[in-house]
Amino acid sequence: MFSNKLVVIVLFAVMLGACVPKAPQVPTGIGQSAEDQLFIQGEKALQQQEFDQALSIYSHYISQYPQGTHADLALNRIGFIYKSQGVYDASQAFYERLIREFPESRFRDEARLGIVDLYILGERPADAIDLAQQMLSMDLNPDIRRQLWERLTRQYEVSGSLASSVAYGYMLYQSASQQDKPFWTERLKQSIDQLNAQDIEMLWDQLDDKQIRSYMMYRYAVLQVVAENYDDALELFSAFQTTYPDHPNVVEAVQLVDMLYQRLSCRPSTIGCLLPLSGAYRLYGRRALSGI
Repeated sequence: MFSNKLVVIVLFAVMLGACVPKAPQVPTGIGQSAEDQLFIQGEKALQQQEFDQALSIYSHYISQYPQGTHADLALNRIGFIYKSQGVYDASQAFYERLIREFPESRFRDEARLGIVDLYILGERPADAIDLAQQMLSMDLNPDIRRQLWERLTRQYEVSGSLASSVAYGYMLYQSASQQDKPFWTERLKQSIDQLNAQDIEMLWDQLDDKQIRSYMMYRYAVLQVVAENYDDALELFSAFQTTYPDHPNVVEAVQLVDMLYQRLSCRPSTIGCLLPLSGAYRLYGRRALSGI
């Protein structure tokens, strides 16, 4: 039986494998020099998924033109190919070389993201989270930022930090296109259904969206029932019905309200008794207390 952690890692590996570009775009503005033509050969091999040949060509390009016009992209391509082939140490070495030798390269953030993925594939979630969070403090293009949010959502979910996973999932939800919105809505709903009351209290002010808050409010009310805080649960469910009359959970909320009214209307009474625990009748009183 696979553990949940292993399943997520396997699925992530499959996802990365699917990211191999089927038709990478050859950079525009490439001339007819020997350097340019050598690099184009590598791009064409990669486009045709001839990865060993592409790796050989890019490596030859780097040896011939270590500071060439396309050297940073060639290093990025090599790191990507090694990652796709499962040679993680070599992949990281080339990504780090790109970052070190070309600190102003427009591909440096892709290289850092590649290292985040290597940490994930190598089952180093803490390192992946640390690097991803460091990157989020940088000036990033929106696509890289979204990919980091996605990685953090997954890694916090794997590590059991559901509140943090929901927080990053919410960022993806907010920035999603209309086409992707339903997917991230459902993902958030599933995660919220696993939150505890403390998580919801912490996230409430951060997730300022009516739809997402409706799921949080319903979950919080259910948790009050579980905790036998029936008065609080009844108040929350009543407010939920009023605030979200068309919500898909309204039917369940109405049923729970009826159940709570029945339970609250027949609360058991507390019965006390007065027993002599001292004096002449203390023996009888203590026997009665033991019996009770």
